[in-house]
This record gives sequence, structure tokens and C-alpha cells, in this order.
Amino acid sequence: MKKLHNPTKRVLDILLLLSKNKYGLNLTEISEQTNIPKSTISPILRTMMEMKFIDLDAQNKYIVGINSYKVGQGFKDNFDFLEVIKQYMKKIVSECNEICQIGVYNNGNVVYISKEEPSQSIKLISSVGKAIPAYSTGLGKSLLAQFTDEEIKEIYKNGLKPITPYTITNIDDLLKDIQNVRENGYSYEDSESTLDVECIAVPLYNKENLFASMSVSIPSFRASEEKNKQILKLLMHHKEKIEAAVSDKKVNLSLESILSE
Repeated sequence: MKKLHNPTKRVLDILLLLSKNKYGLNLTEISEQTNIPKSTISPILRTMMEMKFIDLDAQNKYIVGINSYKVGQGFKDNFDFLEVIKQYMKKIVSECNEICQIGVYNNGNVVYISKEEPSQSIKLISSVGKAIPAYSTGLGKSLLAQFTDEEIKEIYKNGLKPITPYTITNIDDLLKDIQNVRENGYSYEDSESTLDVECIAVPLYNKENLFASMSVSIPSFRASEEKNKQILKLLMHHKEKIEAAVSDKKVNLSLESILSE
């Protein structure tokens, strides 16, 4: 594990501790259970109270505050929404018998947040919770369509590291692929992140905001022009249903979005 930022860790340790103690804790109890000196904890608690992440009850014990509940509710709402998307993903898998995944953009990467697969599936480099350079995947390229060319150049100013011998390593070639997403509404990838696996992906929008991307991965030995067309049609069909379901809702599937509420 990478070295953690200690001041931030202290704040989160306090929140986690209070979340497990519904009757609250006083300053001494928090200090003893977190191994943080009282002199250090006091200004942290004052700041957390000012920002309404914690509060004092009638017994002058610290309890979880309203903004902590908002963060938790934000996570719950997004988790519930993801469960709705999963139902569409399962339908896609049942109709094409291939792997379906959902991913979100984070700092130049695509982070996989859900995966549905048939009983006999191929092994991919991706897995739920894993981050992979967005430029190397169909899912990631469709997510990059939300940025301008100049923004993409800035994101990858240090270059494009190959994942396989077929990964795009030239920024101009990447921009051409992303322009295809903007013009045609889908992205395509062949062996750029996993050898002998093709991927078709579509961006998901809530009104004008791209909030995630959905893909189907096909082993090359099962892929064909006809099958790829069928899968694209299937993705587009369920993309419309998902977007219709969220057209009047605020959808944020990233941690940053939840914390900004």
C-alpha cells in the first residue's frame, strides 16, 4: 500500500469511528481509540463540526453530522442506480453470451465498476475496481469523448505506454479513434488491452453529461463483422433504455461526484 496522507487519514479514522458508535464519543474516547493526541484532535473536530460532518449531542458527545449522512446517501443512491444498470447488462449477456462491463473515468484511467459475464467467459485484463489506461480500451475511449482534443493531449502529455503490442501509442491516432466516438456514438478496440479480444463500447449520457460507458468484449475467434454489428445494435438498444431511465435523475457514479454533493 502507498503511504497515506496522515492528516486526511485522521479525519477519516474519526468519521469511521463515530459511524460505529451511534451513542457518540467524547474527546477522550476518540483520542484513545484513534491514538491521536487530544491537542491534535481538537482542531480537527472543530473543523469537522463547522463543516457539519460531525455534531454534538445533548450529552456533549460527538456524533455523525448531516453532511456525513449526505455522503452516505449519495453512495446509496448511486449504488441503487448501478443495480438498475446491472439488470440491463444481464439482458445483454443473455442475448449475446459475451462479457458486459461498465466503467467510469478517473484521472486518465477507466475504472471498472460492474461486470456481468456468461457461464463460460474469457479472461480479461479488467476486473471490478481495477483502473486501466483509458486510451487502451474501447470503454476508456468512449469515456474520453467527453474531453476536447487539447484536454486529451494534456491528460496524456507524458505519452501513451503500450499495454500490448497493439495498443495505440500515437496521440494523433488516439484522437482519430475518439473523434469516431463523437461522430458515430461508439468505440471499438482490438487486442489493445487484452490480446485476441475485441471490444465495442458506448458512452452513457444523463442529458448532456457523460457519466459512464458500457461495453461488450468478444474473443477474436468468435468475432465477425456480422456479430459485431449485432452487438453494437444490442448495446445501442439498451443504452437508450438506460438513458431514458435516468433522464430526469442526477447520476454520479464517481467518488468525487458523491463527495461534492
